[in-house]
Amino acid sequence: MRPIRSICRPRCRGAGCYAVRRRHRRGILSPSICLLVQGEKEMLVGQQVLRYGPGCYVQAGVAMPVSGQVTRASEASPYYGIRIDLDPGEVNALVLEMGLRLSSGQADPPAVSVERADGAMLDVFVRLLRMLDRPRDLPVLGRLIKQELIYHLVSANAVSAKRSTGSARITTSP
Repeated sequence: MRPIRSICRPRCRGAGCYAVRRRHRRGILSPSICLLVQGEKEMLVGQQVLRYGPGCYVQAGVAMPVSGQVTRASEASPYYGIRIDLDPGEVNALVLEMGLRLSSGQADPPAVSVERADGAMLDVFVRLLRMLDRPRDLPVLGRLIKQELIYHLVSANAVSAKRSTGSARITTSP
């Protein structure tokens, strides 16, 4: 089996694209968002098995041990993914800037979750990939795109909390 190989070397710190045929890995998943472009994967997080495919993203809010297996990939159709490392301080700063706060009694969000990317989030990833053709722009514009990605994550989590409880658990401060 061949190891995961990077298919791009962006100059945007904390970002990468990767391809793999099949691989089982154990390790620490750091705070990040990983969009699956092609293939399928399953990941064991604690006692929970998360399965996901193209158009889904894995969001990790804290570092934690995981075990994962690419379940669908081949030489002709490899597993492709895009990973962006997240700095919890950046996420917290944006939450404060947006004026979001947790309502009392809200359960802690899961440390790792799988969601389907909406059109706005997919657009952010596409713009980041297009920027790879303009490496000179990455150091400055890459940071802005990453901030937009964090905005969509925070916004999606607010909507997800509302949907799962029937009422908003994340609210806007006055």
